[in-house]
Amino acid sequence: MLQSPVIDFPVRAPLSPRWTMATIYYTLFLDFVGFSIVLPLLPDILNFYLRSPELSPILCRLHAMTVGFSHDGSAFLASVLFAGVIGSVYAFFQFLMPDIWDGLSERFGRKAVLLFTQTGAAAGYLLWVWAGSFEYFLIARVLSGAMGGSVAAANSAIVDLTSPETRARGMTHGSIAITAGFTLGPAIGALAT
Repeated sequence: MLQSPVIDFPVRAPLSPRWTMATIYYTLFLDFVGFSIVLPLLPDILNFYLRSPELSPILCRLHAMTVGFSHDGSAFLASVLFAGVIGSVYAFFQFLMPDIWDGLSERFGRKAVLLFTQTGAAAGYLLWVWAGSFEYFLIARVLSGAMGGSVAAANSAIVDLTSPETRARGMTHGSIAITAGFTLGPAIGALAT
C-alpha cells in the first residue's frame, strides 16, 4: 500500500507584539479616516446625485427635509444639513455595532473580527466608488459604519496585549491613531475634490 508523503510546511513565527500593536493602531486609524474622508465631499456628492437622471425618492425626501430645516431655503445650508445627516448615518452604525463586534471577538478571536471588519469596510468603500445611485451610496455608508464599529474589538485587543503597567500608553497610542485618522480623513477628502 502506498503512503502519501508527509509535507512539512515551515511554521511562521508569530508577529512580535510591537507589529501586532502597530496593526491594531493602523486599523483604528483607517476606521476614522473612513468616517471623516467623505465630509468635505458631501456637497459635491449631493449635487452629483441631484443631477442624476434617475432621482432617488430617498434623496428627494432627504433634500426636501434639509431645505425645509434651512428656514430660508438656502442651498448652502441645505447641503450642510445633508452632510450632517449622511455623516450621522455612518456614526450611528459605528455607535451601534461595537458591543456586537466585541462580543464576537470574545467568541471568535480579536484577529478574526478585525480582519472581517476591515474587509467589510473595504467592500463598503468599493461600493461607494461604484455607487451609481444614492441608495447604493447610502448602503455603502451603512456598511462602512457598521464595520467601523470594530473600535471596541481593537481596544480589547490593546488591553489583551498590554500589561497593567503599559496599558495606559497602549490606549493613548490608540487614541492618537483615532485622532490622526479623524484629522487626516477630511484633508484627504478635500484633496480629492
